[in-house]
Amino acid sequence: MKAILLFLFTSSLLFSQAKDSSAKGALTPGGEKASSQDSSATVLDDELDKLFYQYYFYQKEPDFEDLLKEQNQTIKSNLIRAIKNEVFIRDPQNFQKASTEIDSPDAKIKFKQVSRYSIWMKKIKKEMGYIYFTDFMYIIQYDKYIALVLYEVDPKKHLLKPTQVELILKKEGRKESE
Repeated sequence: MKAILLFLFTSSLLFSQAKDSSAKGALTPGGEKASSQDSSATVLDDELDKLFYQYYFYQKEPDFEDLLKEQNQTIKSNLIRAIKNEVFIRDPQNFQKASTEIDSPDAKIKFKQVSRYSIWMKKIKKEMGYIYFTDFMYIIQYDKYIALVLYEVDPKKHLLKPTQVELILKKEGRKESE
């Protein structure tokens, strides 16, 4: 009998405390704040996980423009190193000249990430069956050199060597039609 009375007494206390806390602006059963709280002080759920990620990995509020510039510089240096290594192997007599031109700040280097689902990449795969496509494939062009560079992991994040490079030397007699 004492146990039943004790149970009823504690449950009534808990029930009365729940009513009091809901009147003070605590969370409602729907998970939203009561109207007594300032709605401008709340942060959307989508922004909280983004905020946590940024502080955890960058230890500060990152400037996304700086992050994109850094990633662009990392991918560019990875691709330039890959094409220079391939030119050293395939065109050693022009390596010194090409290397200095590629390193110059006014070098006209084009690069683009390509997808394995592109119609042109499908044709390349059909013709060159030995190429193993990855999620990180890039085409880089400088002067008469065009290379398909493949990486196993994202080259925007780390300096690394490519898993495969296919270099093409454009013929001098053919003109580029643009």
